Amino acid sequence: AWRRLGARRIAILTFLAIFPLRGNFLFGQQHILVFFLLTLAAWLYFSKRPASSGAVLALAAALKIYPALFVFYFLRKRQWRALAGLVLGGLGLAALSLWLFGYEANRVYVWEVLPRAMRGETVDPYSAYWQSVTALLRRLFIFEPELNPQPLVHWPAAYAYLQPLYQALLFVPALWLISPSRDNAAQERLEWGSYVVVLLVLSPNPASYHYCALILAVVLTVAYLLDRGLKLQAGILAVLYGVASISHYRWMVQNPSGWKIFLGFPRLYAVLVLAFFILWVLAKSPSQTLRARLRSREAMAFTCLFLGIILVGVWSNLRHLKSQFTNYAARAVVTPASLMAIHPAARGEEILFTEMTRDGFTLRKLAGNALTQLDFGTDAFHPALAENV
Repeated sequence: AWRRLGARRIAILTFLAIFPLRGNFLFGQQHILVFFLLTLAAWLYFSKRPASSGAVLALAAALKIYPALFVFYFLRKRQWRALAGLVLGGLGLAALSLWLFGYEANRVYVWEVLPRAMRGETVDPYSAYWQSVTALLRRLFIFEPELNPQPLVHWPAAYAYLQPLYQALLFVPALWLISPSRDNAAQERLEWGSYVVVLLVLSPNPASYHYCALILAVVLTVAYLLDRGLKLQAGILAVLYGVASISHYRWMVQNPSGWKIFLGFPRLYAVLVLAFFILWVLAKSPSQTLRARLRSREAMAFTCLFLGIILVGVWSNLRHLKSQFTNYAARAVVTPASLMAIHPAARGEEILFTEMTRDGFTLRKLAGNALTQLDFGTDAFHPALAENV
């Protein structure tokens, strides 16, 4: 696909993602490496080396979680060698992690860090900075005294039901549109690219530099369209991709509340339009008509998958939210925009604690109803108070 597209067009499409690329190099992020590994895995897969492709995806999944979801792609395509490469590569890397870091570190990651990462809770899950549907729904429907004091309405059940519904509505139809055969090489490249886009859109807290991987998806889709003489659609796709890749922060409503929350997610809307356009291209070139698909045996399997994602997601969300609100009334102090308030040290009516904000760590003192900040000119941690001083 990239040979027929030409080096100049590939370079143009690559540098339309200048803002994600800039973020990677500016902040020293690893997403440019993930993009390279996804591209290498695609090249190996299309070169009839599926086991190697799966192993490379396992390496990418060790850096970011979403490449591991290619297990569903390979199941759909019935590519057992690629699936074996992904699974065995993942097991090998897990064994290496156990050897390097020990059991306890891996246990904490699997049982404590990974579930929170999949919910988008390793950072502020209400922040509009992440521009995800998960963050949008949290900001709309879940009250949090410090991180989200003014939602549209405090309605946790709406979040619990809508979040997995959105995931199922995007993931299941996208997987269903993928043909189980490998008869059409051009179609398969389009399917690979569309699947990468879906995985990125499903991410609960994507920063702008995550979208380096969109380069691969757009190159594959544009090559598919130009091969069929669909220059208008290729141009529309390039424009949508360019809009999704620019910096949207200057147009965002900062710390949106109430109905203005909808104005705080411009990049999310741009990426969703791009994703649905690519899925529309995929739907326009199926190996079967929609009617034939609905009458096939696999329709029941995908219906079960759709319902399973929703049921498991709703159960998990309700269980997770059950105890979230119990400590709101017991908090000693609420500091707006605080990401974390920990390490309390008490003496009489005074409480010192460590506070984390977007600017770093500092110490705060609560004396009665008065809250003051202790400025040391640098990050400060772990306050201590003497008993008789």
